[in-house]
Amino acid sequence: MGGYRLKLRLIALLFFAVTTLITYVTLKHASFIFPQWEMNKNEFLGPPLHSPNHGSNIQKSHETFVFKQMILDNPSRKPEVGRQNHLENIPTFHQKAGRSKCNTSVTILAPSMRPFQAWREYKQLLNEFSEQSTQLSNTDQRSLHLECPRQLCNVDIQVTTDEVYLKTTNAVIVNMFPQIFKKNLLSFLSHLRQILNPQVHWFFYGVESPQMMTFWDPNIAEIQYHHSITYHSEADLQLPYGKYLSNHSDEMVSPERDWSANKTALIAWMASNCNNTFWPRHEFVSELKKHILVDMYGACGTLTCLPALSEKCTNLMTRYKFYLALENAECDDYITEKVWTNGLLQGAVPVVYGGRKESYERLLPPKSFIHISDFDSAEQLAAYLQFLHFHKSMYNMYHAWRNYGSFKVVYPPLNPQFFCEIVPFTLKPPPQLRAVKNSGYYKGCKSLLGTFVDRGSLKSFVPWK
Repeated sequence: MGGYRLKLRLIALLFFAVTTLITYVTLKHASFIFPQWEMNKNEFLGPPLHSPNHGSNIQKSHETFVFKQMILDNPSRKPEVGRQNHLENIPTFHQKAGRSKCNTSVTILAPSMRPFQAWREYKQLLNEFSEQSTQLSNTDQRSLHLECPRQLCNVDIQVTTDEVYLKTTNAVIVNMFPQIFKKNLLSFLSHLRQILNPQVHWFFYGVESPQMMTFWDPNIAEIQYHHSITYHSEADLQLPYGKYLSNHSDEMVSPERDWSANKTALIAWMASNCNNTFWPRHEFVSELKKHILVDMYGACGTLTCLPALSEKCTNLMTRYKFYLALENAECDDYITEKVWTNGLLQGAVPVVYGGRKESYERLLPPKSFIHISDFDSAEQLAAYLQFLHFHKSMYNMYHAWRNYGSFKVVYPPLNPQFFCEIVPFTLKPPPQLRAVKNSGYYKGCKSLLGTFVDRGSLKSFVPWK
């Protein structure tokens, strides 16, 4: 019996030794047996230094992170055994979070930073590029790094049309400067889509109206993109000029407050674009002025305030009961700073036109504005404004929303941190390409001829209802 037990022990020890040997050999040669699980020993050394290959490193880092995130989102989607996957050699999410964060490379499609200087909306972005961007080694290319604490990856922004850098980017933003590629826009974009990684995400940027965009470049309708960045409520990434916050009042407002108090003037209008509009705006204001006092500032009037578009000039509107927030285009959701900054922020009731009334009702504080389509003529509108002027209780009804809501000005200027919002889109495979002409942004205009209205057209003008 003792000999039998000894044999059993020897067999068990032999089995344990063989199992241990097999395990050791398997682990030692894991990269050969399971090539798609090979680990790069340098992957924990932190982010790469800026170098000529900097963009390539970012591309690999981001793509691998995308792949691993797909696995986390869908555990059943495992790598195919025996197939080399290009999204490897990068730490998992938890390893990235503990050591170094992945970077998403975002390219603004423009030849240089020079176009930014002509757009006041981009002043903050231009300043950060000037003060905080870093120069890539042995090139004149600069990169602005953004920390994005709310996102899985940080962002590196470049402004270029250089194919060398475009080939290493994760996202390309098109149309921030609509006129610079006017002659060869579509052919250039088609060429880039052929040579760039098919995993690159294309973003269409549009914060001007499609009517104005079409005037600048009739080819805008044919631009193809994966994601949209526009003011329109149907945008994939919305960039509105302002936003109403319901059930969120910034201050305690007495229901008995008289909002007409300290208002020493009636109606104001500030404009420098007198003729390049898509409806007879200047003629309409001139007709309104025949029936009620309107103070007209800027090139379209007789009053001046310098520097133009400054906070000093905007603050002048606190004197007025009403502000004419009339857009240059007839497009839904195109509600610019004329309403938010010049009107509501200054305590003036905005008299609005641009999109349909429904668009304003959907986006502005409730009962906070007067839409000109409610009146058959400028004379009728003037009579109603006079009525409100002499009836404080009725005028104050247009400020009642302030008791239970507020708003925030979003744009302009363009806050560079906005680009952090691009990250979630790039962590998934790009969707099917779409054309601008099929978007809600493009279709949301009364007309898309891209031609300015003729003088003397007020007689035939009918407001968009």
